[in-house]
Amino acid sequence: MSEWYHARGGERHGPVSLEEMQRLVREGLLGPDELAWRSGLPDWRPIRELPELHDGAAPAAAPPAAGLDPYSTPDSLAGAPPHAPGSFDFSRIWARAWKAFTESILFGLFTLLVLGGSNIVLSLIDAFAETQVLGIVFALFAGTALQAGAQLGAIRACRGQAPGMGTLLEPFRTSYLPLLAFALVVQGSTLIFMLVFIGGAFGAVELESPAVLIPLLLVALVAIWVSLRLYLVVPFIVDTLSGPVTAVKASWAVTRGRVLHLLGLGVVACAVMLAGLLLFLVGVIPATWLIICLFASAYVELSGND
Repeated sequence: MSEWYHARGGERHGPVSLEEMQRLVREGLLGPDELAWRSGLPDWRPIRELPELHDGAAPAAAPPAAGLDPYSTPDSLAGAPPHAPGSFDFSRIWARAWKAFTESILFGLFTLLVLGGSNIVLSLIDAFAETQVLGIVFALFAGTALQAGAQLGAIRACRGQAPGMGTLLEPFRTSYLPLLAFALVVQGSTLIFMLVFIGGAFGAVELESPAVLIPLLLVALVAIWVSLRLYLVVPFIVDTLSGPVTAVKASWAVTRGRVLHLLGLGVVACAVMLAGLLLFLVGVIPATWLIICLFASAYVELSGND
């Protein structure tokens, strides 16, 4: 008899018997959108798609994983379930990120040189023209997709796939409009927030009332929390080719209860960058690529799409 696992709140539970799973479903302790897995299934699936978990229904047909004998017994198939979406094992995230970093360093260096070189050229043009228009336009209409291409390359490296140099430009072809739409919303929201925050700060100074800063700080904390909940929107767009609304919902779902974990990951990223700076700036470029791989690994971990 196969053993079952189910995932709630990003945590994996099990193994339990089929009868126990059916009881949990029957009593409403596991909802139709909760995820479940047994040996022989290629990935976690919503319970509503698994009729065998509803008493007396025939087992759901599941294609065997690639390369495995379709006539193998369940025990000879994958012996352990893939990690549950929403899980956060830092040691696994770091190990995956480091492996991806070492195996894709050439792609990372190429990517960062393209991004850095483009920004330097545009900065020089803007300096001579005494305007910032070109830099802003490039950042929005080209930089957004290029940065997404860098993330896509890191995600593939985290899955053991070698990213080709064309990966950097792939989002222009596959997901440019969703990326641009999300970028416009983010930039607009950021501009409004900055105007409100700066205006409030000036008001506090003029009124000589520090208490006015308290609601502003609360708004800032909420903004940070929201930005962390939406941090995986771009990876979802370029990796799954989702629309911006679907990607927002996916990021919001898998980061539930993981804000502090992502903040901790940010602290690690700062330490990595500091180490790069201490190497007389030579280490900044590889440190930046390691950070990109680190957050790509977190996406793979949280999404369960490894």
